[in-house]
Amino acid sequence: MTDYAFFKSRGVCPMCCKAPLAPGRAACFDCLERMRAYAARRRAARTKEQAAEDSRLCSQRHKDLRARRRAAGLCIDCGKPVLRGHVRCLDCNLKGNRAGRKIREKKRSLKPVGTCLKCNNPAEPGYLFCKAHLAILVAAGEKGRKNGREAVHKAHDRLCQKLKPKPKTTAVKGKSVVNITAKQISVMEVSKHD
Repeated sequence: MTDYAFFKSRGVCPMCCKAPLAPGRAACFDCLERMRAYAARRRAARTKEQAAEDSRLCSQRHKDLRARRRAAGLCIDCGKPVLRGHVRCLDCNLKGNRAGRKIREKKRSLKPVGTCLKCNNPAEPGYLFCKAHLAILVAAGEKGRKNGREAVHKAHDRLCQKLKPKPKTTAVKGKSVVNITAKQISVMEVSKHD
């Protein structure tokens, strides 16, 4: 066992071998601060060419790491075991889904109503996409179903369906009217346990 592994396994900073580790980190707070200051000085002293080269090398290291993890059947982001048929673990999948949902919601809020979510052409009546993008999404969903990936392409089905008007609810004395749309009205009796 190396000194680094020895100290880290006992919760002691392997850099200074004195202070306890910072929560979730591999060094103590003092050593982390020293490393941050050193990295800041090093970054400030670089030229643009050196910064570009460092960026390229870092990107290549991440690409290689992801390739090794994918080949080993591990999550490409964190290295945990993956979900069957995916390249990420459950946690990273959920994190990515949440981030993607936020981005899509932001895009939708910035687009004027009635324009395609992928371009600025007018959307088909009752849909979120223009005719061209709607055709692409439908084709992708069909291709996925042919390949046996039904669950993955349910999102395509939801996107390609016509927009339905949101149900309105209102209360009437003694009755509750729910799901009022142009086509359907259903009435439920309110229980009189008052």
